[in-house]
Amino acid sequence: MKDQMNYYKHYDRLMKMKLDKSIVKSPEYQIFSEIFPHIAESIRLKREIERLTDKLESVKTRSVKIKIKKEIIITKTKLRKNNLFKRLYGERKHETKFNRKFKINTSKMRLFFFTKKYYMKLEQAITNLRKKLKGFMIRNLPPTIFNLRELDASEKGLALREWNQKNRTKTR
Repeated sequence: MKDQMNYYKHYDRLMKMKLDKSIVKSPEYQIFSEIFPHIAESIRLKREIERLTDKLESVKTRSVKIKIKKEIIITKTKLRKNNLFKRLYGERKHETKFNRKFKINTSKMRLFFFTKKYYMKLEQAITNLRKKLKGFMIRNLPPTIFNLRELDASEKGLALREWNQKNRTKTR
């Protein structure tokens, strides 16, 4: 059983392969089709249906749309026949396991990117808040707190009195 799950990486690559690339020519398809020929064929047919539906959305002429819809219907009937072969040869159970693992892995990746995105936004909000608090403190705290070493004792007292008077006039 574990030996057959080693082929999951080929299944994963086939499912993630771009639609414009030929799946049949890829080495993953060749290896996977030797062990699980009907699953490989169903992946190819599903990807073909996806490619045709994408093509259908971009086409504007009615005659071409009708031809593409017929191709989709033909491909779907081939897929139904292939599903019967998968049941007959016992590949359906393996496909279910592969598909379950694929869905779990893709949902984990989506969750990871989702949390990373919002973690970055939260981190950015915290840094902005820190900057605002620092500016607020610089504006509202007495000057001697920031430059204690620069002022002598008499200048410190004078600076604190001026700041105190300035803040009293602001609050009134």
